[in-house]
Amino acid sequence: MTFNYKDYSILLTQEYNDAPLSKGNLKNYTRSYQSSPEYEASTIYGISIFKDKKEIANAVILESGGATQLNPHSYLIKEDVLFITCSNQIYALQIPTLSLIWRLEPEFATCFEIHDFKGDILIWGETSISRITSDGTIKWGFSARDIFVTLDESPAFEIDGDQILLTDWQGFKYCLNADGKEISL
Repeated sequence: MTFNYKDYSILLTQEYNDAPLSKGNLKNYTRSYQSSPEYEASTIYGISIFKDKKEIANAVILESGGATQLNPHSYLIKEDVLFITCSNQIYALQIPTLSLIWRLEPEFATCFEIHDFKGDILIWGETSISRITSDGTIKWGFSARDIFVTLDESPAFEIDGDQILLTDWQGFKYCLNADGKEISL
């Protein structure tokens, strides 16, 4: 997945190599981030930043929580910071160097998506929804009876203005206000 930001082209790749930092890997990364190096990574993301078609920085993130796949909502850019979810973690990396600003585990299972929400960051996780400031402070978290995944094609997570609409595995529906408080549907 490639996208542009300012004068940069940013490439996000899903890596599947069991040893991403080994000599046999096709890509050697300059920076490596991993919250629990004692565990085998279930999800590996490569990040490369290009300027004028020349790679100027790269990094790899290896995480061992629930496995995730890159999607258009795996990342968010705000004020020269790349926020990216990987497994059950969220990373804040400086653009263009990809140096680590902070890392946070807002979810113990899997972070599905990240969204800009009223100037903050909203994380849709498997077991919780979290609102986080750009500096990595958790404002609030919300969990319910079951995981926020549906059995059918109906959405488990939606943002509708100031409201967050959720459906859990059992079909229970929840509506949260911007402060993370449950309100009536």
